This record gives sequence, structure tokens and C-alpha cells, in this order.
Amino acid sequence: MAVAQQTSTDGVDDREAAGAAVPPTVPADAPTASATRRLPFVTMLAAVTVAGILPFLRNRSFYLAGDSIAQWLPVNRRIGELLRNGESHLMDPTLWRGGNFIGEARFGVWNPVTLLVDVVISFIDDLAVSMLLVSLLYLLLLAAGVYFLAREYGAHRWPSAVVGVVAATGGWTLWMDAAWWTPHLASLAYTPFVWIAARRVARGASGPGWLVLAGALCVTAGNPYSNILVLVIVIAVAVEFADRRRPIALAALFAALVSIGLIAIFVYLPFQQTSAVGPRSSENFNDGSWVLGPGDLLTMSTPTARPFVLNFGSNRLGFPGSYLAWFVLPLAPWLRWRTLLRRQFAGTAVVAGVVLLFAVGPSNFWFFRWPMRLMPYVYLPALVALAVVLGAGLIHDRRRLRAGLTAAIVLVGGYLAAADVPVDIGWHLVGTILVLTLSAVIVLGARRYPGALGPLLIVTTLLVLAVQLVWKPLNEGVRDYDAPQSAATFVERFADRYDGTVVQIVPLEEPPAGSAADVAYQDLAYASMHAISGVEAVSTYSGIGFSTHDATLCLRFDGAMCDGAWARLWQPAGEDEPVVADLLGADTVVVQRSTVDTATSTPPVGWSLAETTATVEVWKRDAAEPWPEGRLTDVSGPVVVESDVEQRAHREVVRFRRTGDGPAQLTFGRLAWPGYVATVDGRTLQVGGGTAGLLTVAIPPEVDGGELVLAWVPPYWRPSLLILTIGVLLGIASELAWRRVGRRPR
Repeated sequence: MAVAQQTSTDGVDDREAAGAAVPPTVPADAPTASATRRLPFVTMLAAVTVAGILPFLRNRSFYLAGDSIAQWLPVNRRIGELLRNGESHLMDPTLWRGGNFIGEARFGVWNPVTLLVDVVISFIDDLAVSMLLVSLLYLLLLAAGVYFLAREYGAHRWPSAVVGVVAATGGWTLWMDAAWWTPHLASLAYTPFVWIAARRVARGASGPGWLVLAGALCVTAGNPYSNILVLVIVIAVAVEFADRRRPIALAALFAALVSIGLIAIFVYLPFQQTSAVGPRSSENFNDGSWVLGPGDLLTMSTPTARPFVLNFGSNRLGFPGSYLAWFVLPLAPWLRWRTLLRRQFAGTAVVAGVVLLFAVGPSNFWFFRWPMRLMPYVYLPALVALAVVLGAGLIHDRRRLRAGLTAAIVLVGGYLAAADVPVDIGWHLVGTILVLTLSAVIVLGARRYPGALGPLLIVTTLLVLAVQLVWKPLNEGVRDYDAPQSAATFVERFADRYDGTVVQIVPLEEPPAGSAADVAYQDLAYASMHAISGVEAVSTYSGIGFSTHDATLCLRFDGAMCDGAWARLWQPAGEDEPVVADLLGADTVVVQRSTVDTATSTPPVGWSLAETTATVEVWKRDAAEPWPEGRLTDVSGPVVVESDVEQRAHREVVRFRRTGDGPAQLTFGRLAWPGYVATVDGRTLQVGGGTAGLLTVAIPPEVDGGELVLAWVPPYWRPSLLILTIGVLLGIASELAWRRVGRRPR
């Protein structure tokens, strides 16, 4: 086991990894030695920056795929604008079904880093550059976290830099999380820091305060799976250090975990309460969607592997979803695996095992779905172990046997990739030959120049990525909206053209691409893109939805409508009641002509055809709404409204008086999200949901009139704040207690 105990000024020995004091080494030439120590980390950051820019250079739309442009970027730009204007960023009624930011729990409304990012991107006109910068930020943060996590486990600097680059260039991380699910990428980026902080608490190097901070950043980033990961990591670290018999450290870990858990409850309680009005199911079932197959891990080093996984109407992934790094499996026969035979790696085994069980679990479990999202977390502990093993160098005896095993591993990976997607046989051959060639280069190069192993692995990782981008310049498994990449373009085309509340009826099929998109985006903006121009659109993207609203307007999750939506708009909500369009407070209706040709339709009462283009027909209201300063759309019963003023997005004041006996009801152009409260002179009135999920306030017969105040706060707001306060105070108290009794003497 001499290899396992080797030390180096380039690494961390067993005593340092375990928290023991290690005498500092004073180099003869301190500045040069310091620069040499920093070189791997700086090289890693430079390589990750190059890796993040390469997809952008290949295709500027790489980071504008799917949800990035359909929801995350428009909404988070909007949140940034609200913050700049000093307004509440928790819910925006002008985004309708897509405006309950706190209810969706995916926009990081409590994460300070995310909020800072939101403000910054709200100033940037180039949408593609915005997403590039956001993705680069989190990719660099992820790489740094993995680097320091590997160092925490005793890995040398260059191997730590290698796995940092690998973590940021994996197939799922780059093509899926970075290009499509930004909240997931952010949560992944914070995870290594949670692990580092937990381990430092366990070995007495620091208090639980840093763990609470890292855990809070992780669970507020917008990925519900982060709650599971924090729990698993802290428990794994406790298991890893259980034999140290340090009750103070275990107590500090437990206190930090409880603190983070309370913060997570604060974040996700509004989601749990809001989801009651939407179609987001909490049932447990498995339809096979996005479920990892254990055999898919055998292709983690095959650059062209697209696993056979059910996803979004396809039975195979549209990107190298199982790919980690080209050298992980091919170099396995050449590595000194006995290096891992130490107690300190028990935690990595626990994390890998538990997360793998979740990743191969059912497609839907409670509020968690699509377990293949956990693939980067499955690979995370493997990368830590790989960094430690790489630090021991390659083995060069029995070269023929090891070379044969490497060739077999590469060929099997290529065969599995071809078996899943035989149509890509040409690319599979290219990938297989490339990996075989690079394997030979690395083995021969490391034998002659052992110190060059780390830099060679980083350079070849970027080379393989470049080849992959030639093959898959975009994630073909998600929707390519091919949208304009300038915020000014959206403002110019829509801001002054579509007045008031806009209902946009577009089909359920894919948006046009290529030259057709140039025509379509002259008149249409899909999903939540109208938020970029400031247009209030009913048809926005929502991950939680609003069931009655969606059913009335035939709305899909991404804001698309069926062709029957046009007729539904003009149907009375009930006997002697206004039509649905009037209850919504709609001012403009935009209809894609390929869906419904309305030019020959009988004009709805009070509406006129204002514009016809090759793509759309635009209908507008003839006269102004009766209460233009607020969102009141209908009054039923013996009351007269004297004024209606929307003072803030979450507060509206209606002055009314009664003209007769009997109940009355006010309807507002707001969705009846949980959390609305209506009062008259301190008396609470009944709030409900009416036609199309619109907010209604019932005025009982005994209320003669007065000033009705309608306000919204997140559901269970006071208990939520109490939970948050307890969680924060517990984190602070545990840190102070550790400083008093838990800190080791100098």
C-alpha cells in the first residue's frame, strides 16, 4: 500500500486529508512554487471557459434550447427587471399561469446569486450571450467545486483539475443542464461545496456555518432533487467519520442538516400549496420516461453514445447523455485502484450507491420526476475517486494485457452505442477510432513524461468535445425555438403593437424553424417569450399550470392552444354572463392563420379585425375596458363599482356601493393563486376561483359598500417565515456553539 500513502508537494497526504496538522513546506523560490501550484487550477478554469464557448461558436443557439428560451431566460429577465424597479419578484400576475415564481420553485427567488444573475442579464440585449455567460458562471463554479472536493479527499492538483474539466464537459451537464435546465446546473454547481463543507465539519476543520450556507444556496437554486442530495451527502459524511467518535462534529452535522431542511421547507412549501390548483401530479408511477438504465453507464466513455431512453416522444436521447469522459473506462486497466483502499472513501461509495438507486428509480415519485437528471450526481463521487487514483500515476507493467483490456472496453462501448442508434454508425466508428488513438497517446505519453498526464487529459478532453459538437451542435432531444437573439427585436416587434392583455392562439405542433421562423417571429412569440418585450400574454409557459384555466382555453404547458380556443373565447361563462375573453380582460387576440382562419368569421361583439399578415390575424377591442386602472373585469349582483386601482402588482383597491339586496361577486383578470386575501373595512371576504380559474370575491348581502382591498402573499406565509427564522437561527447558533466548544485548539 505504499502507493496509497505517497505524498507530494503537489498533493495532500493522508494526514492532511484527515485533518491532521502538516508542517508547511517552504520552497526555495516561493513565487515560482506558488505559481506552479496555481497552474493546474488556472488551466482548469481556462479549459472550462474554452469548453463553454465552443458550443456557442458552433451554434449560437446552443444555450437557447428548450426551456432556456421558452421560460427560464424570459422569466428571470423579468425578475431582474422587477428587482431593479423595487417591486416584488415573487409573483407577477401579468405573466398569468407562468407568473407564480415562488409557486414554481425553479427560478431561485430566494437565491442571492441567482437574483444577481437576473439583474445582470436584464441589462444584456443579446439573449444568446446572456445564456452563455450564465452557463459559463455555473460551469466554472462546478469545476472549482469538484477541484476542491477532490483536493479535500487527498487528490493531487493536476488530477483534481482534470476531473474539474470533466465535470463541466460531461454529456448531460453540457447538452442538458447547461443548454436547457439552468436551475439544475446551478444546483449541481453548489453540490461539491456542500460536500466539502460537510467533510470539514466532520473532521473538525470548520464549523457548520459554511455547510448551512452552501446547503442553502443548493436547495434554493431551483432543483428539487437538491434536497435529497444534501441529505445523502451529510449522512454519507457522517458514516465516513463514524469511527472517529467525535460527538461534537456529528452534532454539528445534524444541526446543520436540520437548518438546511427548514430552509428547504420554506422554499418548497409554496410549491406544494400552489400545485394543488395545477396538474402537477404527486402520484407514484413509472412510465419509463427519463429513467437511467444501469447498462448506460458502460457507455460513459463513448463520445457518440445516445442511450435508448424514453424521452419527450422519442425512444433515444438526442445528445450524448451518458457520456462522462473519453478516458475514464479505457484507462481503468492502467490505474492503481488499490489507492482507494482507505476508510476515507466510504462516503463517496455511500453517495454513489444511494444516488444510483434514485437514478434508476421510477419516472415519477411524489413531486420528483425524470430520475435520469441525477446522472451528473452519480458521476460526482466517481470523479473524486478517479482524481485520487490518477494522482498515483499509471501502471506500465503487463502492457499487452492492459492494452488488450483497453481495446476491448473501447470496442464494447462503440458496439453498445451502435446497437442503440445504428443509423449513426459512421460517427460511432469515428468516436471509437478517436478513443483508441487517444488511449495509446496517453499511455505512451504518460510513460515517457509522467508529469504531462494531467495537461494531456485536459487537452484531449477538449479535442473530443470539439468532435462531439461537429456531430451534435444542438441537443436534438429538446425543442429548438430558433427565436430571435435580441431583446430589442422582441420589443420592436411587439411592445407597441399588441395592447393590454394578449391572448395568442398558436397550434400545438413544433414552432417553425429556419427561414420559416424569420416569418413567424414577425408576428408571434412562443411560450413565455412575450415577457422579453413586456407584453402581457395569457399563453405563457408554466411547469405547474392552472387546471381550470388551462382546460377553458385548451392551453398546454408551453402556452400553445388548440384550434378550439378561438370559439371558447367567445362563449358566455354562464347565463347572462360575459364571454370568456371579457372576463379575462383581453384587449388583443392574435390567431395563427394555420390554426384558425378568422378573417371570414362573424366579428365578436365589441371586437374588430385590426390586422392581417401572412402568419396571423389580430383582433382588438373596440372600446376601452370599464376599469382600465385595475384588473376588475366583471361585476355581478346589486353593487356599483366607483373605482378600481391596481396600486401594486399584488394589491388592488376597489371602491363600491350596494344598490340592492342579495349577494354580489367581483371577477378579476387574475388567476386565483392560493394566497389571495380580500377585506372590506377589516372584514375578510370569501375568495375563490371562477371561470377559467379567474379570481372572484364574494360580497355578502350584509356588506353595504366600502373599500375592498385585494392582496396576495405566498400561501402559509407567516408559518413559512417562522420556519425560515428557526432554520437560520439554528444555523447561527450551531456555528456559535462550535466556536465555543467544538473548535480544536491551534
